[in-house]
Amino acid sequence: MHIAHCPRSILFRALRPTRACAEVGVARGDFSAQILDAADPSMLYLVDSWWHDDDPDYADDPANLAQPDMDEAHRYVRARFSGQGHRVTVARCASPDVASGFASESLDWVFLDAKHTARAVVRDLLAWEWVVRPDGAIICHDYLIDAATAARTKFGVTEAVLWFCRSHGWSIAVRTDEWYAPVVLVSPRPGPARLRAARILRALRRERVRITEVDEARGLVV
Repeated sequence: MHIAHCPRSILFRALRPTRACAEVGVARGDFSAQILDAADPSMLYLVDSWWHDDDPDYADDPANLAQPDMDEAHRYVRARFSGQGHRVTVARCASPDVASGFASESLDWVFLDAKHTARAVVRDLLAWEWVVRPDGAIICHDYLIDAATAARTKFGVTEAVLWFCRSHGWSIAVRTDEWYAPVVLVSPRPGPARLRAARILRALRRERVRITEVDEARGLVV
């Protein structure tokens, strides 16, 4: 696996050019604004149910707000990006339901940062993998390599990502060195996958980002 020693905003800058992409798990849109600035997509879909979840494994997550606060966050996001015209579309719906409405292979990449239990992340990965172009990517946030932190926070992102890579052939191209890191997955199609991985690494090097390589998991693009 390649480790990019940089914040995720620079990683997203390396995803240019981006035609259409989606962020799943929006909250109040703080990172949505960074995506618009860093990746400069022609179209950004913001997907979030903005719904309080009673799942015991998710109850204590700070993003799991009370329903009135969820409703207010949704209103805030709609107002916040209203000046973007047709460049930003806000979808208040469950992630798999939104994914099913897209044409196959219609997005350059999707950023998954919604519910962090392993089951929820797997559900999102399975829902969105067909929406991403062969030379595209899926980025999962909060990929934790520290097992104690993952257990304490009940974050199952790492578990879900490794299962998805083993069972569906996707590969880990790069992650940042942040504690709650985004990890970039590329498709099982060898040509497009290697092209996307190489393109991202070249762009990061142009940004003078230091890149190291470690053996964290099997089935990686190197």
